[in-house]
Amino acid sequence: MEVEVVTSAHRQLVARLTEADKAPNDSEAFGEWIRGSGHLEMLTQNAAEDEIIVAALSPGTCINSFIADGDHPDLHGDILALSRWSPNPLHHEATSFSWSWSLATDGVEATKHDGSWPHDLPADAHPLVFGRTIEGVTDRSGMYFEVLQEYVHAAEIHWRPEREAYSRIDFRGDWMDVISVSGPEGPHSTDLVSFRRESLDLYLIAMSAVLVRTFDVTLLRRPPSERYNYGEHVDRLVRIGSGLCYKEMVNEGRFGFIRGVQVIRPTLTPVEVEQLVKGGRIADPAEEIPVGFSIWDWRNDRIATVTTDPSTTTSYFDADQNDLPFETSPASFRPEVLSRYKADTEKYTVREGRITCRASWDLRSYWTNGAGQVCAYICDLRHLPREEQVYWSLFNEEPRAGLPGHVIKTDFRGEWLEEDDLPPIASLIHLLSRWIRRGFTWWRWADEGSPDGLTVPRTGSRKEWLDACLSLSSGLIEGFNLKAVRERLREVGGKYEKGDRSLLLLERLLHALGLIDTTERIAALWEVNELRVVRAHAARSKVRRFSHEALTAHGSYGGHFEDLCIRLVAELELIETAFGTPQ
Repeated sequence: MEVEVVTSAHRQLVARLTEADKAPNDSEAFGEWIRGSGHLEMLTQNAAEDEIIVAALSPGTCINSFIADGDHPDLHGDILALSRWSPNPLHHEATSFSWSWSLATDGVEATKHDGSWPHDLPADAHPLVFGRTIEGVTDRSGMYFEVLQEYVHAAEIHWRPEREAYSRIDFRGDWMDVISVSGPEGPHSTDLVSFRRESLDLYLIAMSAVLVRTFDVTLLRRPPSERYNYGEHVDRLVRIGSGLCYKEMVNEGRFGFIRGVQVIRPTLTPVEVEQLVKGGRIADPAEEIPVGFSIWDWRNDRIATVTTDPSTTTSYFDADQNDLPFETSPASFRPEVLSRYKADTEKYTVREGRITCRASWDLRSYWTNGAGQVCAYICDLRHLPREEQVYWSLFNEEPRAGLPGHVIKTDFRGEWLEEDDLPPIASLIHLLSRWIRRGFTWWRWADEGSPDGLTVPRTGSRKEWLDACLSLSSGLIEGFNLKAVRERLREVGGKYEKGDRSLLLLERLLHALGLIDTTERIAALWEVNELRVVRAHAARSKVRRFSHEALTAHGSYGGHFEDLCIRLVAELELIETAFGTPQ
């Protein structure tokens, strides 16, 4: 079973209930309608669906649901007795304060009362939804729904007002609506609360309980076209199967009332319960099908094909029993494989060497080889959801270069990297992170994220390249404190103009201290700043000129960006020295 956002299913339930409430114009159809055929059919069908109506208020219908002990006596006898529990979600248990001179507790006590008067709920039954109203707010916005807190915590869901739902993050890192709520949108609209079935069933099983859904339907033309004599009617008790029972009161051809109860039992299998508890979802059997990858089998010095099935590779501990590729064999991919993750920064966190999907999964190690290919170990790819594995397999290709030196040193020799071993982007991130830790007054990281979010543009996309330069400029250049830079420049006897901005001030500071020749510039910082301006404001011809120069000089956008990182580190170290802060 695939996990999907099911707001469309909720909307369909609202539409079905609204349609069932409509009185037909045809007299014969009206005679059938007042017997509640449409409502009863909807309730019967919905009991077997993946989205369950738990509470509803419409012009003609009230629905309310209760968690009841599976051994409740009425479940094995006259279930119609359960219809005495109020079908109105505005009726529920509540507590209020009362005060009297005669009370021993300083005159105040908490009084618990049952809003489902006149029939109190038994101790082993509880409503799932609580409709509440705000005193003094007379329009429909003054009514809202709360959900049993124990259920909210057990289902690990949170109210998301923008979704009008209690939701959680699923295995894909997407928001999944577990409880959906429809609020009023007009004077005759439908308020409805629906629960995702698998989550509800899991709770029922854990509580050894069933869902008791009570309903009350009023079937007449609205507004009433005549005064009805409610004494002229026929009562009838109807039982549909073992789970639904109702009593109807019908005045043939004129009006009808239905009051009943429906018992809904969980349908999850033991295997599905185990999957939901352990993994948070019911797994699709197709996920057991392994995904194939072309890898570099460095153990046997060959290109090989393996799958995400662990039996196709071996660990160091079992290597003496076979000649299989090691599970640390790398697979290589076109660099475009990263574009999907870089495009959605809210859902994915992309770092140099790691990709994390929000509260879901992570690829704990990847790198770029000398040919510009993105590489990852087969043992790490196995931990991705299968659909992510399939996505990566679409970009899989034979390796065109070996392992980079820093990967061999850390992953195979178990050695710490020296600063000289770091890739250019890692050196820059290391320096900026050190600045952040030291809390300099003259600079702070100005972007929302952190320097860890800086990544090298790996594809031939001009936009990715310019976006990477923008991220660098936003965090680095915007972070210099003009006041502190001017103050330091005055301390060393330097001069500046009133309109000088951060880069020109920094350049004057380095000149004044003799850290660079007066003819030199902090070219890398100026280049980053100019690329930001180009991305935001320049004409297409200028953008093309800048990208052509970068590709001509460095062969790729990634090569240009890495060269830029090297030059930036050198300039930033000089700036750190200029402020008298030891490295």
